[in-house]
Amino acid sequence: MLPRKRWRQGERARAAVCGVAGTPVRAVKAEQELHGKVPSDELIEAAAEAAVAGLKPASDVHGSGEYRRKVAKVYVRRALQLAIARAKGERP
Repeated sequence: MLPRKRWRQGERARAAVCGVAGTPVRAVKAEQELHGKVPSDELIEAAAEAAVAGLKPASDVHGSGEYRRKVAKVYVRRALQLAIARAKGERP
């Protein structure tokens, strides 16, 4: 979470997803999508899509690779919404 003033200064966001590889994967494309832009629903959706672009999670008994990819996108979207709300001083 970034303090409110840092979001306004354009501090770089950092993002990573878990459960899609053997170790957490940094979502560099999502970070680049967010940098220097004003938060919006469209930006959140674009960043969430960028976070999972190119991911090819393996399937196992707990879920298919496609399911893991979809869930990762949902979690990135929710995390960004929460981070933005907190940066604005809102309580989710």
